[in-house]
Amino acid sequence: VEILNSKFGKNGFHIKHLLKELANRYMNSILIEGGAELNASTLKAGV
Repeated sequence: VEILNSKFGKNGFHIKHLLKELANRYMNSILIEGGAELNASTLKAGV
C-alpha cells in the first residue's frame, strides 16, 4: 500500500495531478467511484 499526496485547490484535490502520479507508476487504468461532485470534477478535468 502506498499513499500519494496530491495538490489541493479551493475545490479539493487536483485530479489531473493525481492521475499523472499514477501514470508515473505505470497505472494506466483506474476505477473512479464517487458521488456527483467527484464525477463532475472528473468530467471537467477531461478524464
